[in-house]
Amino acid sequence: MTFREFWPLYLQAHSKPSTRAVHHGATIIGVGSTFAAAIALQPAFLLGIGIAYGLAIGAHTFIEKNHSMIRVNPIWGAIADLRMFWFAATGGLEREIARCNTQLRSDPKFRHQDHGVVLVARAATRRGR
Repeated sequence: MTFREFWPLYLQAHSKPSTRAVHHGATIIGVGSTFAAAIALQPAFLLGIGIAYGLAIGAHTFIEKNHSMIRVNPIWGAIADLRMFWFAATGGLEREIARCNTQLRSDPKFRHQDHGVVLVARAATRRGR
């Protein structure tokens, strides 16, 4: 699975605004913790990254009622989270979500139930795409 295929699935797994809001807060905590650790030379600040991941994964469990895309590809999941944050910060997230939803609806390999997004992504990952 390429990042180009992963990205629309990632956005679909974050369909609820409250899930995205928790992710944006988690991104701020994670990035802030990383900078704080680097500036203060205190690795203890890196615990913030764990807290951020906990918040983001919890949003999937309790708000979105699906699985985190980190299970599909952790690196692409982190990159996609930063990309989603950037789109939100620059005002383009809703337009990008609409574009990706159109792409998912028009591509037959991505037709699935609402909460089957991770299952489709996992299957594609297992096949080595």
